[in-house]
Formats: sequence, structure tokens, C-alpha cells
Amino acid sequence: MISYEVDILLDNKKIVQEVLAESKNEAYEIVSEQKNIYILNIRVKKDSWTQMFKYLIFNQYKEKIKKEELILFLQQIYVLLRSGISIYDAIEEILNSSVKSRLNSVFSNVLIHIHSGKTFFESVKPYEYELGIITTSMIEIGEKSNNLKYTLSTLITMLETMQKEKTNFQKITSYPKNVMFVMFIAFFILIHYVLPKFKTLFSQLNNDLPLPTQILLQIEHITKEYGFLLVSIALVLYITLPILLREYKQIKYIYDTVILKTYFISSMTYNKNIYYFFIIFSHLIKIKIPLIEAISLSSKIINNKIIQNKLLNISNDLQKGISVSNSFKNTKLFKPIIVKMISVGENTDQLDTMLEQSTKYYQQNFNNNINYIAQILEPVLLSILAIFITILALGLFMPIWSMQSNIAY
Repeated sequence: MISYEVDILLDNKKIVQEVLAESKNEAYEIVSEQKNIYILNIRVKKDSWTQMFKYLIFNQYKEKIKKEELILFLQQIYVLLRSGISIYDAIEEILNSSVKSRLNSVFSNVLIHIHSGKTFFESVKPYEYELGIITTSMIEIGEKSNNLKYTLSTLITMLETMQKEKTNFQKITSYPKNVMFVMFIAFFILIHYVLPKFKTLFSQLNNDLPLPTQILLQIEHITKEYGFLLVSIALVLYITLPILLREYKQIKYIYDTVILKTYFISSMTYNKNIYYFFIIFSHLIKIKIPLIEAISLSSKIINNKIIQNKLLNISNDLQKGISVSNSFKNTKLFKPIIVKMISVGENTDQLDTMLEQSTKYYQQNFNNNINYIAQILEPVLLSILAIFITILALGLFMPIWSMQSNIAY
């Protein structure tokens, strides 16, 4: 059992409650059974490195749900809901006709919660990590708007689009990944098995070794002396970083700040997050959700905290009586053409139409980012490969040429 600290809001007072549970989801379920409280945050108690290690390993390697399976499951729920079946009966029917999987295990627990009297959203909320914040947020929107079927249809379309974009990106980057892997293996073999055989020959030279040879020898020395340490650090970061970003807001904030200041990645991150925001926001406006609530719900799916905080400021401006277009303008996130489109939509009562156009605009920008990656990756990799080969060839052969020149002299 792991000890968790849960920040809860009770009668407008913040209280820290300690809970023993196997996972963060279980801790959420335990605390959520209490009435008249609002859960602010859940974290591992900072008094046991052993507990923290167990927590990190558990969260990093627990089975995740495949997006394809989730989409298929939601499609079946949508079809059954359209035929007039209740959400409880729909999930039960699907579970009875499907094979055992992590997804079925999650929805079996969801079914238990619904049977106990909880809403669909309250039942899926503890499984936000497995299902994704977009899924849980859209279910919340569907229930609040009393239009779950239409919201599920939008969610399915959105997940399908995201999965298609992910597949395309993987196809684009698969070749460069393979090339980089082969380059790394080849360079490792040459540095550790070929270069040492030349070191004795290099040591016989009276003259100073050329720069490429010095670089190769330095790389060989660093990897030999500190290789295990470097690999260990990389492995620890790989295991812990995703969890730290999820659990610690300050670390996440710093990480997101760096991302938004990194060349090209910042543009891709910005376009992706704003694109997803407009998909949800335009959907909410179409089903007549109040503006302030629509902004709040749409911002939930934003992964970058810097962008998310600026979007939430729109709600604050709207509460002060500032117009929609000026509220968007004040964030300094949107280009003038988008602000102008929102202004036109606001003045002509066609805001939902203009938001759909804004969605297409950012979708196109995001697709352009992906296409740009496809265009520049190959020449960049060829350049890196050429540099590696040049350093390796010059590093090995320049001392030999120098020796031959000395002998001839």
C-alpha cells in the first residue's frame, strides 16, 4: 500500500487528507465516496523513497489502453445509445460480447460505479490516465449538456483524427529512427572495436594527432569511462520523467516553458493544442453551452500548462464583461485573422461557424508542421551521417597519411 496526500475542498476550506491505496486511481475512488467535497490534488506522500519508486514503476509499466480499442468501444456505445438503450445496459451488453482486456476491466469497474448511483462521468473519472483526459472531459460535457450521443460522436471523430495523425507521424519518423539506430550501432562498434586497434599505431607518432583523431579518442574515452553512468541516467530519466511531469506542477510548468521556447517544436506544440481546443470549443458553442463554461471545459484537454493558463484567462475576461474577440486577443495566443473571424462571428451571431473555420485553420497549420518534418528529416539525417563518416575516416586515416609522409621524408 502507498500513502497518498489528498488536497480536498470542504466548506471552502482546503484540507489535506492521508489515504492508503494501491494506486492514485484507487485513492481518488476512496476519497470521492465522501460527500460535499471537491478533490483538488492527489500526490504520493514524500516520506518514503521506496513508496515513490514503487509508484513510479507501477505507473510507468501498467498496461495502457490502445486507442483503436477505445474508439471501437465508444462506437459501440454510441450505436446502442442511438437505439434507445441506457448507458448501463449498453456497456453491459458490450462487455458480455467482448474478450477480456484492460479496457474491459476498466469499464467493468465503471459499470459497478454506475450501478451504485454515480453518473457516467463520475464513474470514468478515476480512470482518466487509462482513457485519456479528452475522453473523460467529453463525457463530462455530454452529461452536462444532456447531449451525450452527439458528444460521443464528436469524441469518436476527434480520437480517429488524432489516431490518424499519430499513425502518419510514426510513418514519417520510422525511417529516420531506423537510420539513427543503425548509425549509433555502427559508430559504437567502430569506436569500441576498431579504434582501439589503431591506438597503438597512433601512440608511435611523434607529431601531434590531428583534430578528428583527437575527437574520436575523446569519444572513446568518455564512453569507456562514463558509458554505464550515462546509460543509467538516461534510463532513470526515461522511467521517471513522464510520472514527474504528471505529478508535479512546477516540473511540468518548467518543461512546458522549455518546449514553447524550442525552435520548431514550439510551433508544432502550439498548433496542435490550439487545434484541439477549437475542436472542443466549437462543439460546445454549437450545443449551446455557456461561453465561460465552454472555455473552462475546452481548456481541460490542453496538455501544455502555459497555453492552458492563457486560455483560462479568457474566462476571467468574459466574467469582467470583455467581449469574446477582445478576450481572445488579450491572451496573445491568436493571430489577428483569427481574432477578426471571432469578432465577425460574435457580431453576426455566427460564432460557431467562425470557430469551425478557425479549427480548420489550425488543423492545416498542424498538418503543415508534420509535412515540414517529413521534408527536412532526410537531408538533416544525411548531413549528420556525412559528418560522422567524415570525422571517422579522417580520424583513422590522417595519422596514417602523416606517418607515410614522415617515412617518405
